Amino acid sequence: MGFIKKNAFLLGCALGGIIGVGLMLWGMSRMGNVRSEMGLAKRLYGDLERVAGNAVQPKSIDAEKDRIRQARDQYQQVLAHFAARNVRQPLLENLLPDPGKGTQGKQLRYDFRSKYQGAMNGLLLRLSAGQPPSKQEIENTADYLRKKAMEEQEFGSGDGKSPQSGAGRSGPGSSGPGAGDSSAMPERKGPASTQAYWAALKEKAQNDATMLTCIDKARNISCYANTRGGGSFDLLKMYADTDEAAPGMVDIWYAQLSYWIHEDIVEALANVNDRAAAGLDKPWVGVLPIKDVRSIRVSDYIVDTDGSPATNLRAQPGDLPPDHPDAVFTHAAAEALYDVINVRLRLVIDVRALPEILHEIAHDKYRVVLNVGYEEVRPDLSFRGKIYGPQPVVLATIDLQTYLFYKAYVPLMPEAIREQLGIPQQQFEDLVKELRGDAGEEADSKEEQDGEG
Repeated sequence: MGFIKKNAFLLGCALGGIIGVGLMLWGMSRMGNVRSEMGLAKRLYGDLERVAGNAVQPKSIDAEKDRIRQARDQYQQVLAHFAARNVRQPLLENLLPDPGKGTQGKQLRYDFRSKYQGAMNGLLLRLSAGQPPSKQEIENTADYLRKKAMEEQEFGSGDGKSPQSGAGRSGPGSSGPGAGDSSAMPERKGPASTQAYWAALKEKAQNDATMLTCIDKARNISCYANTRGGGSFDLLKMYADTDEAAPGMVDIWYAQLSYWIHEDIVEALANVNDRAAAGLDKPWVGVLPIKDVRSIRVSDYIVDTDGSPATNLRAQPGDLPPDHPDAVFTHAAAEALYDVINVRLRLVIDVRALPEILHEIAHDKYRVVLNVGYEEVRPDLSFRGKIYGPQPVVLATIDLQTYLFYKAYVPLMPEAIREQLGIPQQQFEDLVKELRGDAGEEADSKEEQDGEG
C-alpha cells in the first residue's frame, strides 16, 4: 500500500494513457464510416452544383409561370365574354341600385312602375299578339250584319241577285280579308267528313257574327297572348297597382328581374314566328308555328343554403316552375359566379316546330332545357274563340333554367337583395369598380404580383 501511495500519480498517468490508447484505437475503427458519409455528402454537393450550373429549375419555373399567366388570361377572357353576352340594361336609368331617399328618388320609383307596365305591354307588340274578340266586338259585327241585310233587302244588289252577306269584307273596322275570302278558311287535310264540315262552315260563317269576328281577329295577329289577370306573363302586383305609395326597392328589383327574363324568352319566340312569316304573303296565327302563349312563369332565386335534399319534394302543378335544386336533374343553385332561376313555358304550337323552338330558346344562350312535355290540342271547328289553323297543334310545357352572371347585374342590385343572397359588400364594391373600369389596372397589377409569388 505504501508503494501505491507513493506512486499514485504515476499509476494514474499510466491508466490515463492506457484509456487514451483504447479510445484512439476505437476512433480509428470508426473512421471508415466517417469517410463514407463525407464521400456521400461530397457527391450530393457535386450533383447540386451540376443542377444549378445547367439552370434546369429557373427554366421550369419560368415556364410554369407562363402557363399560369396564360390560364389566368384565358379565364378572364371567358368571364369577359359572359359579361358581354349578359349585359343587363335597367328599365329606368339612375334608379338601381339605390335612388336615394329624397324627392327625386321617390319620383324615380313612381316612374319605374309606369315603365314596367309599359314594358310588359310592349311584349305583346313584339309577339304581334292579340286575343279572341270581346262580346262588344262580336255585337258590333252583328249590328253590321243586320244593317247590311236590311240594306240588301230594301235596295237589292243591282243585278237582281242578293250578294253573299259579308262578301269582300269582314266585320267593321277590319284591316284583313273577311270571311268572303276563301283564304280565310284554310282547307284542313284530313278525312272527307272533316273537309266537308269545313266547307259547310265557310257558308255558315257568312252570317255568323261570332265566327266572322273570330276569323277576322285571327287573320290580323301572329299569336294569342294577353296581360289580363292570370294571363300569359308572370305579372307582379305592381303591374295593376294603383296605390298612391311609391313601390319599394325590393318590389322594383323583382319586377326588373322578371322583365329581363320575359324579354329574353319573348324575343326568342318572336324570332321563330318572324322567320316563318318571312316566306308568307299573309302571315297569321293559323299558319305560324307559335300560336298561343298560354303562360310564362318565373321562379324565385334557386338557393340551396345548406346543401340538404328537399323534403316532400313534388312536381309543381300547372304552370308553376320547379323551385328547388333537387327538383331538376342539374341540381343547380346559386354559385359564386351566377344566380339560378327556373322558368316554365306553356305554349300552343305547331308540333313540327318544337325542335326549332327549343333551339332558339337555348342555343348560344345561358339557359338549359330541363324538361319538355306536350299533349294534343283537338281542333275546334266551330271557329268561336281561338283559331289555331289547319295543322296539328299541341300544348307544350317547357321547363328552362336560366343563369344570371354576377358581373353583369350585381352592380345594379339593391342592398336588401344582396343581403338576401349573401353577397358580401366588398364583392359588390369590386364589381361596381369593374363596371366603371376603375379596377382594370389594379386587377392586372394584383395578378402580376400573385404570379410572381
